[in-house]
Amino acid sequence: MVKDGKGIGSHQVQMSVANDGSFIQYKRNFSFGNGGYIRFPAGSYPVIKGLFEAFNKADVHQLTLRQDAAK
Repeated sequence: MVKDGKGIGSHQVQMSVANDGSFIQYKRNFSFGNGGYIRFPAGSYPVIKGLFEAFNKADVHQLTLRQDAAK
């Protein structure tokens, strides 16, 4: 989970596989602007940019699928 200290933005990802392996579930919860914070002074740009870079990093996933030889 990525979240800033003031609660302005958050990003959470959950991935799971069904017990029978028939599907993969991906859940993403993202919010920004909580508490009405949608405008920021120019000096806060590096902090906001860093937060969005952390959101992006949390969004990048690689998944390798392999077919079961027994089926």
